[in-house]
Formats: sequence, C-alpha cells, structure tokens
Amino acid sequence: EKRDAEFIAAANPRTMLALLDENIQLQRGKDAIEAVALALRDDMRDAREKLEAAEHRIAEHRKVLNSIAAVARRYLPDYDEHPEIQAADELLESAAGIGVKGE
Repeated sequence: EKRDAEFIAAANPRTMLALLDENIQLQRGKDAIEAVALALRDDMRDAREKLEAAEHRIAEHRKVLNSIAAVARRYLPDYDEHPEIQAADELLESAAGIGVKGE
C-alpha cells in the first residue's frame, strides 16, 4: 500500500505530461530514423540497378573487344613484329578481361 501511495503521489499531471512529452520525442526520433532507413533502402535499390546495368554493358563491351582482338590477330600477318599493335591488343584484352602475359 505504501508503494501504491508513492506511485499515486508521483502520478500527478506534471509527471504524466513529462512522460507524454518524452514519448512524443521518442516517436519523432523513431520516425526520423525510419525515414532515413527508407531513403537508404531506395538509394541502395537504385545503386543495385545501376550496378547491374553497368555489369551488363561491361559484358557486352567485352564481347565486342574480344571480337576486335581476334580480328586483329587474324588479319594482321605481321602482328608479332609491331610492338604498338601488340600494346593496343594487350589493352583491348585487358579491357575485355582476357589474361595478359605478366599478369
């Protein structure tokens, strides 16, 4: 009964209003955090979509570069005699993801 009396004495309008104010502040903080989390989720989704599109473009470019490198090797009979052609071919192969000597 003593604890009940202490609780009732402490549960005055000022205390209850302070608790309500604290609750409102906590709810506002939670809402702000949720808004940030939703924005981050949307940003991550956009970034993932852009990454997937970029990976697709890279794969397509690799196919083209592989074709260019193959054509260069096939139709340039003196390919091995020109370091500048080999350097360009190595650049193409590197960009295409083909292993280059020394890597």
